[in-house]
Amino acid sequence: MSSAVQQFRLDAEHSQLRLAVLGGFIAAAVIGYAVLTAVLPSDGLNILAILGALFIGYMVSFALERLLKGRWHSGRTVELLPDGTMRLLKNGAVEQEIAPSEGVNVLMWRFEITKRARVPKGWSMVACAVEAAGSYIALYTFVSPKDMAECDPTGAYKLLKAKKKDPSSRNDLRGDLRLAGEERRLNEAETARWMTGAEMTREDFFAFTAWVRHHYAEHLPV
Repeated sequence: MSSAVQQFRLDAEHSQLRLAVLGGFIAAAVIGYAVLTAVLPSDGLNILAILGALFIGYMVSFALERLLKGRWHSGRTVELLPDGTMRLLKNGAVEQEIAPSEGVNVLMWRFEITKRARVPKGWSMVACAVEAAGSYIALYTFVSPKDMAECDPTGAYKLLKAKKKDPSSRNDLRGDLRLAGEERRLNEAETARWMTGAEMTREDFFAFTAWVRHHYAEHLPV
């Protein structure tokens, strides 16, 4: 394991970038529709102009995303120190810091994407969080079904189950205190990921989890 400080950029597809891409799509589609309506006049609803405008908007937004992604950074990074200290930074300022201690917990979980959005349906969200005194540094990535075996060969990432309204399922969970405690911890970590977590590329996430396994070996989930 390297003794140098490791630093990874986070949230490559940050909200400001996505907003700019959406704005580019809308602007290009509106301008495209105006131009096409003038070139291809119609007495009624101009279907050709609408379809053409949507195509122009898509192409402009696609090109804009490729141009900005990798150039316009979110400003968030994670810094991994040789002594096992982790720092989450925003534009160089420390947002959170966790150092190895007896009270540290490592949580690893996953769930399948069930609705198609930015990430294809059927992919998995895979996360790793280090928690100390209620403070989390939670990082995650998205993995395709064919790459899931490579990402989790030992089944270390616990499947986060959807909350059920069936009373019988809650009773079953109460009957196993260990399972109930694990589910509670994972749901708390997932909430932290949703609120303050950061996305990594798959390659960076693998490097991050390798570092965690090395420096927090005694705190890994069993």
